[in-house]
Amino acid sequence: MLRTTFRATLAAACAAGIAAAPAVALDTTIRVEGSSATLIPESAIPIEGDGVATVFDRAGAAVDVSRASAFWQLYRATSSTGLGLGFESFPAFGAVMVQRVGPDENAGTTGWQYRVNHVGPAVGASDRALAQGDSVLWYYGAADGARELEATPSADRVGAGGTFTVAVTSYGADGAAAPAAGAQVRYGDVAATADAAGRATFVARGAGVRTVVATRAGDIRSAARAVCSFADDPTVCNLPPAAPGAAPAGAGQAAARADDVAPGSRVTRPRLGTRARSVRAIRGVVGADRSDVRRVDVALARRVGSQCRFRARSGGYTAPRPCGRRLFVRARQAGGNWLLPLKKPLAAGSWRVWVRATDGAGNRERVALNRINTGAFRVGDAPRRAGARR
Repeated sequence: MLRTTFRATLAAACAAGIAAAPAVALDTTIRVEGSSATLIPESAIPIEGDGVATVFDRAGAAVDVSRASAFWQLYRATSSTGLGLGFESFPAFGAVMVQRVGPDENAGTTGWQYRVNHVGPAVGASDRALAQGDSVLWYYGAADGARELEATPSADRVGAGGTFTVAVTSYGADGAAAPAAGAQVRYGDVAATADAAGRATFVARGAGVRTVVATRAGDIRSAARAVCSFADDPTVCNLPPAAPGAAPAGAGQAAARADDVAPGSRVTRPRLGTRARSVRAIRGVVGADRSDVRRVDVALARRVGSQCRFRARSGGYTAPRPCGRRLFVRARQAGGNWLLPLKKPLAAGSWRVWVRATDGAGNRERVALNRINTGAFRVGDAPRRAGARR
């Protein structure tokens, strides 16, 4: 049986915990690699760490799973991104099996597997409780056979013309690491082959961010890592400008490697996907990876037909424009909480909000997770049905 067999928590004693508010929030990351493409890039996602949640399998059967589990994390991520998750429960065995994530469905001995911190757990994902900072990888492949690649640039900010190396490591299901000799490493549109030590060298080009990814036949592709290059203006990479008289940025200069994982944010009020009678502020929480959160930006828009009117810094609203042309304004922060105050309650109608957090290392959220850090809500009482009594 595939490693994606999950033993669900079905104890009736847990039922009382379903409605209880979780007391523990876990900041974790998840990445989902499909058969031919990355379905969810490495993304920070907070999950609840207490109690259980009820999920429904393909046949509509209810199953209770731990909110701290790797299965609940996958369920949240796939639901939020719209990928969808297909699974079947087996009550006689107290287990469920993941059958589909996005376009990839189990077939024969090939199906969905998972690892936590490079290790293939000995238990199903609903029995694997996550801890603070855990990193989970889901991949579509044969059971236990694949090795996981990790690409690590020697620097994430490099002066144009300078060189940097990418170390590619291969992990077995037991977490044992080895150099990934022969891996193909791509930096932007430039490719190189890793040497016997699993290393490839590149020259930083231009100004801006390019990604580094490693692949090797039969292995799980690596997560994409960003490398920012700069010429005369290091501020494009969130570095301080050069001091007067300092040597110009050039060949061989590289900033020390820092945190390269973005923080994660979540909207808590109003509840996304619901209707609110009155909204006087947009609120949420934010969690860092290794660097403190520097700022949280929020784009708030009222839907007007197929377009949006975005809230500006002044408190007014733009003319109707494509919803993809988002206008972000900075929210207020207090520890792990953020707030976008409104001068007056939002007008009745359909609204949408996007949130992105940036940490002290310059990492910014890139993936919008529906009903987590982006989503729609309505303001105003629900319309009365025709003939309804007053």
